Amino acid sequence: MRSRTTWTAVVAGVLMALNLTRPARAQSWETPSFFAPSAHDDIGLYLIDAEGGDLGFMGVWRQSGNVSFGLRAGMGGVEGNRSVLLGAEIHGSLVNPGGTNVLAISWLAGAGASFNGATWLRVPAGLSIGARIPGSGFTITPYVHPRVSLDVVSRDRPNGEEDTDSEVNLDVDFGADLALGTSWVARFGLTVGEIEAFGIGLAYRIPRRISVR
Repeated sequence: MRSRTTWTAVVAGVLMALNLTRPARAQSWETPSFFAPSAHDDIGLYLIDAEGGDLGFMGVWRQSGNVSFGLRAGMGGVEGNRSVLLGAEIHGSLVNPGGTNVLAISWLAGAGASFNGATWLRVPAGLSIGARIPGSGFTITPYVHPRVSLDVVSRDRPNGEEDTDSEVNLDVDFGADLALGTSWVARFGLTVGEIEAFGIGLAYRIPRRISVR
């Protein structure tokens, strides 16, 4: 009887640990990144299907200039236990296409968190590498965006103690920007690695750049 009770307690503890981390880790504030290696002066709305969650959404605003940065806010999680997703980022260009060169490379770093009873802080940094391919009335930019992230998950256990877990993870986005004329960009993104998520959406290009001095 004592042995059975011990094993029951062990199993219950493992299940509790999985329950503490899995729902939070399925909803990241920055996946997919929707970050092609190009100048970003737009605001977009995206639908996201993340592993372990119901359909969510994300709004992303980015600007480029003397200081290039962006803000993200959205909702993830599952029905009845939604996650609030908030984050900010800075980015810049390393290689710009021109002439016969279609290669484009940009860097991005950010910090943000998701909140749904647990707090999942994620600090990513990486490179977006792609090719800008012009067409008749459109431009497509396929890209790959590998990044390393510091993940810290924290929540209160039923006994009142705080449980914190931290680790470093690698995720990779495969995506494409489809520029439709001068005003609209359709975006597609797939994240694989520690997190799996797929997203699609539409962004409106802001006509006038904002310079930050």
